[in-house]
Amino acid sequence: MKRMLLKLAGAALVAAIVVGVATQAAAQEKKEGKKPAAAAAAKGKKGTAPFKGIMGPMQKTDKTIKVGDRTFQVTSSTKIAKAGKPATLDDAAEGDEVAGTFTKTDDGKLNLNVLRIGPKPEKTGAAKPAKPAKAKKPQTP
Repeated sequence: MKRMLLKLAGAALVAAIVVGVATQAAAQEKKEGKKPAAAAAAKGKKGTAPFKGIMGPMQKTDKTIKVGDRTFQVTSSTKIAKAGKPATLDDAAEGDEVAGTFTKTDDGKLNLNVLRIGPKPEKTGAAKPAKPAKAKKPQTP
């Protein structure tokens, strides 16, 4: 009887170890699969990354804009917006606040996916009510 219980306990222990290892491996794969887009773009891998800054010189013939020390390529699929409405590259000027997302190509170009000109538009809808301040409890000596 004791021998059978020992075998059963041993089998249960082995099964628990196998399930634990499989669960840990699956969690590790899931964790490695979700890398931030900015990190992927910085390492030269394909992926979308955000950017934000003040627009520098613009080359309308080449369809490029400079933000900081990076030059971005405006493509036919770039979505451009200003004040929350569709816009064109002609609506932008040097010194404008810009933000959006880009993709780094295999040849090192930074293609714009989204270009927002100007400050981020405020969301419409009901504003959240302010939380009331909590009263401080008097301290006892």
